[in-house]
Amino acid sequence: MEPTAEGRTTFPRAATVHAGVVEAYFVEPLTPADHTRLTGALGEIDRTLRADGARAGVPTGVRLGHGR
Repeated sequence: MEPTAEGRTTFPRAATVHAGVVEAYFVEPLTPADHTRLTGALGEIDRTLRADGARAGVPTGVRLGHGR
């Protein structure tokens, strides 16, 4: 699947907005200790999803839940 020309220009703008929202609402309000706990928990979720994908035969590089 290939993005459209509009998609190729829209995606970078959307990614910039998304990054700003994550920074403002998920990073800035946290203390350093809370940030460490959050990133640790997210890393564990990521490892579990990748392991489940491997067991299910999902090809490497495919992101489970992407596009939902």
